[in-house]
Amino acid sequence: MRHLLCLLLVFGWTSTALRIAASSPRQRVIKLVAGGGVPEVPWASNYKKSEITALWGALKRCCGGSDEAARQAVSQNSQVICPVYATPELLTQTNDALVKLVGKKEALQILIMNPMVLTCGAVGLATQKPADIRSAAQARQVVDRLATPTGLVSSLVALGLLRVAYLVAIVN
Repeated sequence: MRHLLCLLLVFGWTSTALRIAASSPRQRVIKLVAGGGVPEVPWASNYKKSEITALWGALKRCCGGSDEAARQAVSQNSQVICPVYATPELLTQTNDALVKLVGKKEALQILIMNPMVLTCGAVGLATQKPADIRSAAQARQVVDRLATPTGLVSSLVALGLLRVAYLVAIVN
């Protein structure tokens, strides 16, 4: 979806991009599902509840058992508990590798900024520099904030103002 919006914007179809963005807002509200406290995510009906529950449990363990921290991570990117991207083992092994690289406290901060870091795999993550992992998590968090209808409109307004300033500068 984001790629489509970017292409539409690149080719000047701003009104179409805005219409699409406005019609498909990101769901950031995380609701409790009866029994187990697993967050309700928009794609949950496509998978077995037991798979999502197992991933939720693994994510909570990666967050030091904190329900609140795990909810923040899911709010940032709900795909982290999607069975197509992860298994409980993958989340756990990758988290162990991340903790080894940056320590427990910083690992939690990184996974809240970019929970999908847990889907990278321990081997892939172990080959990265801690500074690169931090930078990627921060960049992803910024992109996720901008890739909402509100963020998209703000970005378009800023780009429009820059274009006007550029045109004024060339004329003068």
